[in-house]
Amino acid sequence: MARRGRARKDSRKAPVSTMPAKSGLASANGGAGGRVQFVTDKRAYLDRGARDGLSAKQSLQISRSGRAIGSCTVETLADHQATCVGGRLRPGDTFRLNGGAAKRKQASQSPSETRETTALPPVVAEDSLRTRAAEIAASSIAKVEFQGVRGFRGRSRANLTPTITIWHTQSDPNGDYSEERIDGAIQVFDVGAPGIRVDATFSAVHSGMPGAVNRFRPGQGAQFYLWEAEISKRRREASTVFAAGRIWPWHTPGLTLLDGIQVGRQNDSETAEAGVYGGLIPAALTVYPSGALAAGAYGALVQTGSTKSVFRLARQEARVGVWDAGGAGLVADAEGLAQVWLGPWNLAGGGRLRRAQALGSGPVIDRAYLDVGARATLSLGGGLHIRYFGAGLPDDAALRAETPTLGGGVHATMDAHWDPLSWLGFAGFAGVHREKDSGRHETYGAAEVRLPRLLSARGGVAAGAEVEEGWMRARLLYGQVVGNVGDRVHVLVRASASATEFTVPETAANIHEIGAYAHLDGQILSWLRLRAWSLLRVPFLVRGEAPTTSATGTIVGVSLTGSF
Repeated sequence: MARRGRARKDSRKAPVSTMPAKSGLASANGGAGGRVQFVTDKRAYLDRGARDGLSAKQSLQISRSGRAIGSCTVETLADHQATCVGGRLRPGDTFRLNGGAAKRKQASQSPSETRETTALPPVVAEDSLRTRAAEIAASSIAKVEFQGVRGFRGRSRANLTPTITIWHTQSDPNGDYSEERIDGAIQVFDVGAPGIRVDATFSAVHSGMPGAVNRFRPGQGAQFYLWEAEISKRRREASTVFAAGRIWPWHTPGLTLLDGIQVGRQNDSETAEAGVYGGLIPAALTVYPSGALAAGAYGALVQTGSTKSVFRLARQEARVGVWDAGGAGLVADAEGLAQVWLGPWNLAGGGRLRRAQALGSGPVIDRAYLDVGARATLSLGGGLHIRYFGAGLPDDAALRAETPTLGGGVHATMDAHWDPLSWLGFAGFAGVHREKDSGRHETYGAAEVRLPRLLSARGGVAAGAEVEEGWMRARLLYGQVVGNVGDRVHVLVRASASATEFTVPETAANIHEIGAYAHLDGQILSWLRLRAWSLLRVPFLVRGEAPTTSATGTIVGVSLTGSF
């Protein structure tokens, strides 16, 4: 017992290093060393501090595997820890302390301070800890299937939105007409195996209208649209991804609905994907299954930068394929897009080349676009957007959901916003559209002034004007109020006055009218949302003359969305 007590007393006479002799942190001439514990983008964290001999703004020589790699400057100090900046350090890099400085620091300490800095040897040697950590990292941990009780919506989710809309026009001899519809979306997760999910989206529409009025799909009062019905696997850590059924394919620019299958492979970092697709393209008007066969291949890439670099993010997608366009025969096309974010700037562009067998011509540019956006600050930004629409295919072309347009159309818009004060903002846009084949053109512009805090926390107001010139001439003035009723209800109310004159096919002063619009959106319950809207339009000049009969038109609609 005496010998053991004497050993404890002797151990307090001088500091004992916490590092093993093999660590290389103690120099032969008595100088001590330290280690970089971990690093961030801005600084490195050291395991030595002021009581170990470091001082503020001190330059430290850093070594890696016994070789000097540079230096860093001490930024902040604690008794036994510090941070430094400069250099590209890694955890495990070492540095050497000035032995004389460390001794002077120790000599200036009082006996009590010396005792406080005394460190006991580690309970487990560092080499043993490293060996054990390596063994744990190399061992595999078997996944265990979850057998517990899942919370609400843990495996499925459904949204149902019944809607009714009623149109009323006093001058219409056919009377009122209405539309009732139900929109639904269903998602089921982990169907049969982890990562497998089922998605379905649909709309059921009934049009209550007189037989002589064809304001909806002609000749059909009831319609059903199946927008999506797919089974897929695309969650993270899935090297093979697929989707089957009525799908919206991923990373296939220019391709919409497809009754078929898509299969692809991702790399381990999920920054690259390539695959194939094949199936039938539904009819554009009814989305019924059709015989328009389509097949092709696709690829996608993603690159990420750092928060400190100018380059932040970029992505590219490309698709090549062939499809049956009916009257136009087989059509081969290739489409790609690219986006890049550079600090406050974002750039995007893309286009599509197509070659139609029936037309007998070479590849032509079917679509092209360019987007440039800039956001100097949160309160100041703008953008430029250009679109080109090439020659349209025959009416039975099925690849695009939109109606084929005249060829050679160019559409360009510019937008900007500026909020110099928290209670004041400005916004505007301008654009031009021209069709080469028909010679029709249109230019337009708009400006808006916003006072978002005029009503304090309850909301704000805005006022603006719009002007159009070309194949249609129009003028519009409006003012609106956006506010909150309590914490759950949002309201928008707008009043406007407008004049419209069509110049094609012949000049006709069509309508001068005043209008009003109101929209309400409220969360009734945690799972139930209400939306209601109403539009009122009252003409006061028709073809330059006061209307002989009342022609007031109204639209009223309401919908409920339940999430289950």
